[in-house]
Amino acid sequence: MQLSLLLPFIVSSAGLFLLLKLRFFFLLHPIRVTKSFVKELRSGASASAFWLALAGTLGVGNIFGTAAGIMTGGAGSVFWLILSALFSGVLKYSETSLTLAMKEKNECGFQSILPKIFTRNGKFLAVVYSVLCLCLTFLMGSAIQSSAVSDILDSALHIPVEISAILLSCLIYIGVHKGAGGIERATARLVPIASVGFISLCLFAIIKNAGNFLPAVRLIFSEAFTPVAFSGGVFGFLCSKALTEGFARGILSNEAGIGTSAMAHSRADNRTPYVGGLFGIAEVIFDTVILCGLTALALLCSSADPAGFSTPMAYVFSAFNTSLGMLAGPILICSVLIFGYSTMICWYYYGSSCMGYIFGKKTNAFTPAFLVSAVCGALLGAGKLLAMTDTVIFLMALITLSAVVKSHKRIYSLTPILSEKKSRRR
Repeated sequence: MQLSLLLPFIVSSAGLFLLLKLRFFFLLHPIRVTKSFVKELRSGASASAFWLALAGTLGVGNIFGTAAGIMTGGAGSVFWLILSALFSGVLKYSETSLTLAMKEKNECGFQSILPKIFTRNGKFLAVVYSVLCLCLTFLMGSAIQSSAVSDILDSALHIPVEISAILLSCLIYIGVHKGAGGIERATARLVPIASVGFISLCLFAIIKNAGNFLPAVRLIFSEAFTPVAFSGGVFGFLCSKALTEGFARGILSNEAGIGTSAMAHSRADNRTPYVGGLFGIAEVIFDTVILCGLTALALLCSSADPAGFSTPMAYVFSAFNTSLGMLAGPILICSVLIFGYSTMICWYYYGSSCMGYIFGKKTNAFTPAFLVSAVCGALLGAGKLLAMTDTVIFLMALITLSAVVKSHKRIYSLTPILSEKKSRRR
């Protein structure tokens, strides 16, 4: 059995458990939660850390992952992708707030709190987690991004993937030489621009194909539940391609349940754990619900048939091109380039943090290895990369979800809305 088949089980189980323990607070108190988030977002340091975290989650993962999910699991995967945001939101809140509450001043990342949660074998788990995160850096943070960027440049401009990968590697080297501060400043400028451009493109494509909107929505719902009718059993439904691809691509996109974005949020030292967790929820909403949802609708409303393409990005380019004409090409290419670039430099920071944790100091070997993985990703293609990425995500999720479930009482105490209610009852 592929490990990605188990992702819906462990993510939904852990997510449902935490939703119940935290009493669905962000769904039942949306106004208070939104006010707290907006107030903190006005802080310059908090905003920079937020855009750095978004850089790791937004972009090519949304575009590439959504298209790959539709190609593999059909339109029904979109339903499960969006539904996964409910579980992803509470998981990201939990892992981010927990990291901010338990880390020391000079510590960074989810791995730093594992020894405090698992007193017997926490140090070993922290090293394993860091190694897995390093693998994910080379796969999802570098190779998949490079593959997607090179793929669309090949489809749109007929630039050989080898040339694209080498040029992208050179740009990455230029972007990371100023360290974490330079990466944070770059993502704070690039991510908003790319987000506005791509969202506008999706909206124009949906409006242009407004007649296909309702049929596309009906297709999403009908294909999401089709396996029940065919299999006649719950197990067949839970193992359906639509569900597994939806959850797997959702996690590929928003990284919830694997703890990585806590590295970015932990750079804002003055942020409270509660507010840091709210930033995690905001990431999931913006990433999975808005960007992935709009991407899926733009693709499904177009006349492009996903079965007729060998790669996800070729499907994306054709869908936008048939909807909006040649004008869509430059905007889509620029958006993918910026998203891919910002994601890669963000994951460079994640990977270098893991290298520092494993070896206790910075090492010069990481940068060339990261650049080589970008070149290899473009040459290998997406299929094998996704399978390996799903395996690493699954193993990381086992560690992260075990930690947050074990610490659910502490997470509850970090949530003011819940502690206030408890005080009133007393």
